[in-house]
Amino acid sequence: MGFANFVSLAQDPEWWRAVINTVKFAAVSVSLETVLGLVVALTLNANLKGRGIVRTAVLIPWAVPTVVSAQMWNWMYNDLYGS
Repeated sequence: MGFANFVSLAQDPEWWRAVINTVKFAAVSVSLETVLGLVVALTLNANLKGRGIVRTAVLIPWAVPTVVSAQMWNWMYNDLYGS
């Protein structure tokens, strides 16, 4: 079959609809993430009252999973209680 599979796929309107939906979703999500990321970056860089609190509120959810993961590995490799 080989190349015939690609020909039948290119002629399938449902597949093209899926491709178009995927491209639309990717374009919208990347655009929104870029705009929201820029807004957050500008907010964190602005000279506002309470800027430290905003930075903390953004960075703690980013750092906590790393610390939790490191602690879990530490417990797993514990010489007395680990697996």
